[in-house]
Amino acid sequence: NNRPIACMLNNIHLAMPQHGVSQADIIFEYNVEGGITRMVGFFQDLTNVGTIGSTRSARPYFVETVLGMEAIYVHAGGSSEAMWMIYDLDMDDIDEIDFDCFWRDEERLKTKAWEHTLMTSGERLENYLTEHDWERKHSEDFSYPFTYVEDGTPYSDTEATDISVKFSNYKTGVFCYDRESGLYKVEEYGKPYVDGNNNK
Repeated sequence: NNRPIACMLNNIHLAMPQHGVSQADIIFEYNVEGGITRMVGFFQDLTNVGTIGSTRSARPYFVETVLGMEAIYVHAGGSSEAMWMIYDLDMDDIDEIDFDCFWRDEERLKTKAWEHTLMTSGERLENYLTEHDWERKHSEDFSYPFTYVEDGTPYSDTEATDISVKFSNYKTGVFCYDRESGLYKVEEYGKPYVDGNNNK
């Protein structure tokens, strides 16, 4: 019954690797401008997550997703429409202006553009949330918007061993089924999609 923390994640090729993503419970990926995608990762528990990022700005469709999950939103500014929604809906959000939660990664600054260097961490976010005493439990009438089945085998006879999700000419996500683990291994930009914290 805990409200999740929703962190915006940079997903442009030049910003790889992302950090903290192996400990996210759910990650949503959407198209943004210019054919690139951006992600929002939902964390039910920030304990031992470590560094999260790099953090990017909000867009209206991410705001709507965060609202639907009754999450606390972590972002670095946003489009004018997204920022108006956050303000108008009085959302619980942690923006880049909350300096205690964010820092510029010095190693990234050596090789990446400024906008790919803003990081946060599970520990900093948890400290901020504790200090500000926000409501951490879902409202009584909250209903989780998704349902899952134990066995996700498709009804058809078609095997889904390799799945490509083309977002644009710039970005295609690839999911390859690993029979041994029973999980899909994900690739981005021709390489395994791994967490920069632990290479998982």
